[in-house]
Amino acid sequence: MLTLATDWADKMRTGRLSKADAWLGITSTIMRTLAYPLSALNLNKAQYNDIIRPILMYGLPAMGICHNFSRGIVFAPKLYRGIGLKHLHTEQEIF
Repeated sequence: MLTLATDWADKMRTGRLSKADAWLGITSTIMRTLAYPLSALNLNKAQYNDIIRPILMYGLPAMGICHNFSRGIVFAPKLYRGIGLKHLHTEQEIF
């Protein structure tokens, strides 16, 4: 999973996408790819943070958001004025 996230982040770093395409790439491509095996895994939150770190490092700036933005707001629902990304640890607990 870490290799997938790192490869994707490297492609985001070197590629040129619009902000809307970057959002779509994060939510429907890499996060869905990483969420697929969650029902078979049992990782802790720190391990998921290590996996998500490269995605947020290069994905957030591609969306026009500083990569140091508060993770509480990044993973907060849009209802509460967050960005609306779902943390893999939270999705693992839902499955």
